[in-house]
Amino acid sequence: MKYNPADADAYLLQDGWYPASIIQAEDTVSKKSGNPMMDVTFEVLAAGHPTGRVWIHDYFVANNQGHMTKFRKLCRAVGVEFDAGEVEPRNLVGLDLSIMVKTQEDERGVYDPKNVAAGYRKSGEDEAV
Repeated sequence: MKYNPADADAYLLQDGWYPASIIQAEDTVSKKSGNPMMDVTFEVLAAGHPTGRVWIHDYFVANNQGHMTKFRKLCRAVGVEFDAGEVEPRNLVGLDLSIMVKTQEDERGVYDPKNVAAGYRKSGEDEAV
């Protein structure tokens, strides 16, 4: 079989800010900690990408400071109240924002690099929230 070796990385987005929409959000439980968790799927629009869009998943585990700090930033970016202490997943679906996409390498070299959500801001804003 003949192929282009560069195709192995063709589906990774370049690091940077992209317009996105939340297309799915669901409450679940962390397998690692047993704590409540929200799993969120973003559809990231990327004009130069072969498919024009990429799905990126992120998750936010309750009782985890790093995860809750990131979740607060997501809520601010989409205009959802964070300080009430509860967010219904259905209230996130369909909301638009900008997402900072970064490429994450597997330090052990077992998995291929992947795009991850590294930050959130309001759609059209220049500064991260």
